[in-house]
Amino acid sequence: QWYQRRVAITAGLGLYVLMFMILLPTVVGTWWYRSIKYSADDILLHTTQLYLSFLAKNSLHNISKCIMILCSAFEFEKSQNKEVKERESDNFQIPLLMKECKQLHEKTPIPPFKYLYSIKARTLFHSYCNRSDKLTAENNLDINIITKKMPALISEALNICFQLIYFSKRQKHVAAPNVKTFENLIKINVMAIQATWDNKSPLLQLPHITEDMLKYFSTKRFMVKSLLQFAQLSDSDRRSRLRMLGEEEYDNMMRVVWGMPHIDMEVKSEVLDDENTMTISAGSIVTVTCFLDRKSLRDVVDDVEEDEPAPAIKDEEEKEAKKKSWQKQPKKQKTVQKKKKAVQKRKKYRLRLCVDTTA
Repeated sequence: QWYQRRVAITAGLGLYVLMFMILLPTVVGTWWYRSIKYSADDILLHTTQLYLSFLAKNSLHNISKCIMILCSAFEFEKSQNKEVKERESDNFQIPLLMKECKQLHEKTPIPPFKYLYSIKARTLFHSYCNRSDKLTAENNLDINIITKKMPALISEALNICFQLIYFSKRQKHVAAPNVKTFENLIKINVMAIQATWDNKSPLLQLPHITEDMLKYFSTKRFMVKSLLQFAQLSDSDRRSRLRMLGEEEYDNMMRVVWGMPHIDMEVKSEVLDDENTMTISAGSIVTVTCFLDRKSLRDVVDDVEEDEPAPAIKDEEEKEAKKKSWQKQPKKQKTVQKKKKAVQKRKKYRLRLCVDTTA
């Protein structure tokens, strides 16, 4: 019995030592080592320090420089992110994609822009926005990792810009970021979602729409530059310009169009602590309130059609349009010439009145 008790006590002590003196410190240490590497938004602290150093150097960054800064994040390095994979095919696939990309700045000697993981991330993002045909299935897997991380990285970069503005008011040697830098960072978020550049037509984000089809929407009669204008076209005009699409492709495209969001923003600025809240003076604290109304394009088009009155003289206009050329009244050229001369005289007379006679 005393031997069994001794074995039981030894086993209990061994289990106690294993759980509370080996396993528990190991788990807590691993969790603590991992937690100190990330911020509250699951961004690596090294990435935050990297963004702070580059955004504080210059106040103005264009889109290509913002892409370089965002793609240099350590989240795209294999040692810091287990999701990232380095393949042998990248040695000849990435250089092929680099030939199609502009403003890639792959020869810059500044670290970390010259590192391979940063060049690969920039190349894939440029090819993603260019919609390159040379992208393979493995490249698309890497692009999914980049686009998944991009909104959080942009949010971290914007937070750093806000912090720089706060410090610039208290320290003279800190330069506040330019408004263009904020706009470019927000545009990159839109580019990551729509897979197009900021200067491209928004119609390219629709399925089955290519750049060759855009010429049918930039004529004298139809100048479509937004999705709202595209949705407000009549179905016959829209279908005639997309006659190269099949019925199934056209239905899929219109299903996406009607589901697109349309946001109306109303901004109200006021001084809450003042009697006259609408008067803004120097040193006053201004409160800006934004009201966002989100609707689908289907609802917006339906509301516009209900508000527009039916044209009363539509039939008469169609009859006049169908008249033959010999039935139309000829224009009087003499009266037109007289009117042009009168307009020219009036312009000269107005210019004489603008002369300063006191000189």
